[in-house]
This record gives sequence, structure tokens and C-alpha cells, in this order.
Amino acid sequence: MEYENPHERRCGYLHLYGVSQACALIAHKRNLNVELATMAGMLHDLHSYQTMNAENHTEFEAELA
Repeated sequence: MEYENPHERRCGYLHLYGVSQACALIAHKRNLNVELATMAGMLHDLHSYQTMNAENHTEFEAELA
């Protein structure tokens, strides 16, 4: 992931950590593996960040992660 704009980079990090935390809370509430859910949350936009393109990203995220 390579953002030239520091503000965009920070927003990307905040987004990933926020999603990761939400996944952990949901997993905890459902008595699922919190650590695995946290990792899945961190990886959910991996393809978008690598390619800097979010178009059709849902098709590629799971395969790359």
C-alpha cells in the first residue's frame, strides 16, 4: 500500500483498524474465534490497497487474502 498523501494513508489505516475491531466485537458476541475475525478484518481491503483500485474489489479480496 503506497499513498503519497499522508492524510489518505492515515484514513486507510484507521479504516482497517476500525473494521478489524468491528469484526472482533461481532465474533466475540457470536462466540467465534476473535483472533481469526480480527485478521480477516485487517485483510478485507488488501486487494484494493495493493492495486489502488476498489472497482469490483469484492471479487478479488477473498482470493488474495
